[in-house]
Amino acid sequence: MRMRTTAVVGAAAVVTTLGPAGAVTAPAHASAGPAKAGDFNGDGRRDLVTASPGGTVAGRQEAGFVTVVYGGKTGPDKTHRQVITQDSPGIPGTPDDYNAFGGAVASADFDRDGYADLAVTAAGRPWRIVIVYGGAKGLTSRTTALTGPGAWNNPYLAVGDFDHDGGTDLASSVSGDTNALVLFRDVRDRAVPATAYPVQTKGDEVDAIDPIAGDFTGDGYTDLVVLVRSSIDGEPVEKRAELRRGSPSGLGAPTPVGSDIGRAAAAGDVNGDGRADLIAATGGGDGDRSDPPEGILVFLGTTSGLGTPKEFTQDTPGVPGVSEAWDGWGTVLAVGDVDGDHRADVAIGAPGEDVGRVQDAGAVTILRGAAGGLTVKGAQIFDQNTAHVPGVAETADAFGGGLSLADLTGDGRADLTTGAPVENREEGGLWVLRGAKTGVTTTGLRTLSPSDLGVAKRHAQLGRVLLP
Repeated sequence: MRMRTTAVVGAAAVVTTLGPAGAVTAPAHASAGPAKAGDFNGDGRRDLVTASPGGTVAGRQEAGFVTVVYGGKTGPDKTHRQVITQDSPGIPGTPDDYNAFGGAVASADFDRDGYADLAVTAAGRPWRIVIVYGGAKGLTSRTTALTGPGAWNNPYLAVGDFDHDGGTDLASSVSGDTNALVLFRDVRDRAVPATAYPVQTKGDEVDAIDPIAGDFTGDGYTDLVVLVRSSIDGEPVEKRAELRRGSPSGLGAPTPVGSDIGRAAAAGDVNGDGRADLIAATGGGDGDRSDPPEGILVFLGTTSGLGTPKEFTQDTPGVPGVSEAWDGWGTVLAVGDVDGDHRADVAIGAPGEDVGRVQDAGAVTILRGAAGGLTVKGAQIFDQNTAHVPGVAETADAFGGGLSLADLTGDGRADLTTGAPVENREEGGLWVLRGAKTGVTTTGLRTLSPSDLGVAKRHAQLGRVLLP
């Protein structure tokens, strides 16, 4: 499909590669303390990050790049943006086929200077996590590279203070000859050594080891839930989760959370009790009628760990839609406070959802947080045929194939960013819907296309990977 875009009159786009970014106006520094994640120029507004690990750079396929759109008073400002590649100043390595720069992204103010920094993964030998430091004009050419043991397969990142020492730690994973979590403690403005925590798997092929950070017990230590998926001869043999508690020495021993889990998860405080809760996808299978419905499990945090889960599917009364094979309902998740009630809400992607007779057009469901946990009251669903949503639902757009819930306007409410990475022959696109007291609204909605961001015809798959 073709996305409708709004013309910008009297404003020239400011496009910078990584460096001084002198064309971007320097904002007043919002705080002398650590910045919130994603606020790279310290103006108090969250910036939008979309990564394209399958993107073309300098003729190299799947070299990968990251696009940053800086926040304005009404949300992401496409005239103020950066495209970061391994050709950018300060970034280690060079663009090469299958480097997949941007396979995962995370953010924190690692060096505690009042500007958030961006962590970006890059495959290759050696694999790297590149920390790109923020500054008054946005992301700079100052970087640090972290590396560790083993090789990567489907990298993921998680940020937290697992040892509760006031520093920011960064967790990732390796798989292959070594299957382990890798923890970098107190990342600041220097390389730090990695600590490996072995992960036991049943299969000889590890599909993913995915860390999800949150203080699930409320004791001040960030904990880590680890999703593990492995196969034997291509047949899945485990989809499970384990909890590793934070401690003064780092991560504790694993304890089981549940089985038939492992495609996606996210953390946030959905009941407002001060402890993080776990939202995890479950169900599904090979797509025949005997498979269980695709759904999500909500594990509330307790002082001793994670409680008994409550399940939601599209067959749950009050949840929009109907459970169908291959919808992928819950394979993409995001958590954030949409309505400003201090309870996290959950965005649930179904990139394979049929819209009317249009196959795999994709949709996003919003379920709201409440005192008792997640609720179906006020549930919403959005697709490209929803009134006032630009575009038209088309086959295999995969709307909802990437999600983020973050406050992009500075009004205290999380806004929904959803990607359709398969749109327009895998060019992709982004839709940003505002958060409001009544939930997600199409008022003030804006779209961002590859042309808007200067990455057209580069296989951007825009929206495939978003900063949470």
